[in-house]
Amino acid sequence: MSELSVPFKNKPKVAIALTAGFSLLLLILPKDVKLSFSATISNTLYAPFFSLGQDFSELLAVQETNRRLKNELLTVKLENQALKETGLENERLRKLLGLSALPDFRPVAAELVGVEATHRPTEITVNRGAKDGIRRNLPVVHLNGLVGKVLDATPDAAVIQLLFDPGCRVAARDRRSRVLGIVKWKSGPYLSLDNVSLSDDVAIGDTIISSGLGGIFPEGLVIGTVKTALADTASFFRRIEVLPAVSFSALDEVFIWVPAKPGGEIRK
Repeated sequence: MSELSVPFKNKPKVAIALTAGFSLLLLILPKDVKLSFSATISNTLYAPFFSLGQDFSELLAVQETNRRLKNELLTVKLENQALKETGLENERLRKLLGLSALPDFRPVAAELVGVEATHRPTEITVNRGAKDGIRRNLPVVHLNGLVGKVLDATPDAAVIQLLFDPGCRVAARDRRSRVLGIVKWKSGPYLSLDNVSLSDDVAIGDTIISSGLGGIFPEGLVIGTVKTALADTASFFRRIEVLPAVSFSALDEVFIWVPAKPGGEIRK
């Protein structure tokens, strides 16, 4: 064992000798050989660290780019939302201008402040009243169509009778065929178009509007769309169901038609 251990005991001396010889060799080598040798050593020993540093810098640059792109994306989303809201508001105003065709009347916007706690409310309360010119029997509309009429008014609020109230009836006509009838609610989620004979032309998909007859509702307000049109041979009239144009469960704002002059009435 002593013979095998001798080389290991001389290992430091060998390392010193090799280092000294290597240093002496570097001193006597030509300059171009030294530069080439140094470049080789540098590429071998230090290049991985340089590469790691470059990769780290590129990672930081990518993270900064991602952060900037996320900020830009958020900005674009916010701008799109703002444009969408502006578009909805423009559509609302366009529809309101279309509703403003009644002579001698002006629409008064009113917000809901109360509603019946039932599955299908028949009345709502709004935040406009007599001091705003609101009075009994004035027509009430939504941008999508007819809502009902004013049932009662206090100075600061009004109760609106909806189309789903059995006591609310509207003189109506088929926009396409001009057939007349009476719209009222009987049961279920639809309104009924009554007094239409078996021979009258009313088809599924037809739009039902107010006829202007009766003195309360002006002509041309959309009530809804024909859902079913069946023949009731027992009564000699058709059984017609109408899907309301207004989603009564989603109401948040309505418009009350107020006479521009005191005592004014609805005219066709």
